[in-house]
Amino acid sequence: DYLFLKLKMQRAIQWEKTIRNEIIEKYNQWGLVGKSQPMVKLFQQMETALNSDSTLLLQGETGTGKDLVAKIIHCHGNRSTKPFVSVNCAAIPSSLLEEQLFGHEKGAFTDAKERRAGKFEMANGGTIFLNEIGELSQNLQAKLLKVSEEKKVDSIGGSKPIDVDVRIISATNRDIEEMIQKGEFRSDLYYRLKVLKIKLPPLKERMDDLPLLINHLIHKMSEKEDKEIAGITREASDYLNQKSWEGNVRELEKLIEAAVKKADRLITLKDFLGSKIPTEKVCPSIQSMCSREMPPDDCPVFKDADMNQIEKVAIINALRSNQGLVEPASKSLGISKATMYNKINQYGLSHLIKGYAER
Repeated sequence: DYLFLKLKMQRAIQWEKTIRNEIIEKYNQWGLVGKSQPMVKLFQQMETALNSDSTLLLQGETGTGKDLVAKIIHCHGNRSTKPFVSVNCAAIPSSLLEEQLFGHEKGAFTDAKERRAGKFEMANGGTIFLNEIGELSQNLQAKLLKVSEEKKVDSIGGSKPIDVDVRIISATNRDIEEMIQKGEFRSDLYYRLKVLKIKLPPLKERMDDLPLLINHLIHKMSEKEDKEIAGITREASDYLNQKSWEGNVRELEKLIEAAVKKADRLITLKDFLGSKIPTEKVCPSIQSMCSREMPPDDCPVFKDADMNQIEKVAIINALRSNQGLVEPASKSLGISKATMYNKINQYGLSHLIKGYAER
């Protein structure tokens, strides 16, 4: 019985691993790159959304790829042969957005020379993607609630409602529940829009995916620029690894695109920074640290240096500024505790850790 149970568990684990690898490969091919645990969770949630017709709310920081997720779910879902219509609610003035969404009839206002279908009509049978849904006015929130409940739209100047069969996918980088508490967003609309809800992970929570993303984007941008870029140097890669990524994957994409345009076969640190030395983020007081720790001629601030030199000085400074405590030192540099320990071992700085001499 024990051997049978053990074999059964091994098969179940192997099956789960196979399914995991298959889902990672599938979504990576569709352009959503990553294999970290947060991304596997995202892929699994997307699988549910693909096979559903329910409303879907995508939440995540700016630049995490909400528009790409919406397109993938439409293109590989039940409505893939029908239209996908995207509307950025933040980019259109509220006074014009109603007409954009619901359309108008001929003669509805002075310049209405002919009838114009709105975005909901254009998306009939397919999907409408309402990006930045948190920017909708209270008036438009009420109209959108009616559409989601009745599957009908009222065009401006129209005498009767127009039937629409549309799946609504909406997205926001704002905290809608907080907006509800402040009276800025209707709770009934929120619950209508979030029958399914997916939260996209920020890049800082899936840094294990960074090498994959870098390679993917280098290949993508090389094709776009019709250039042959072989890869990226260690120094340039280290620079990307120490960034805080407030702009997420979009920020990374713009950096890689600019670097590919400048690079000659291989992306170097200079393609990101030009002649600048990255002192401000690595270590706020690195210059004073240099003057104490080493002669000016040897300090990265005073001469060209590779990232390893700069990084080592930053680690020394962070540990001494935090009395040898690793956790606050790692936070001051914007890196994880595990990464900090790896760097300490790499540069032979264990003696700077509090309590090291007592071991």
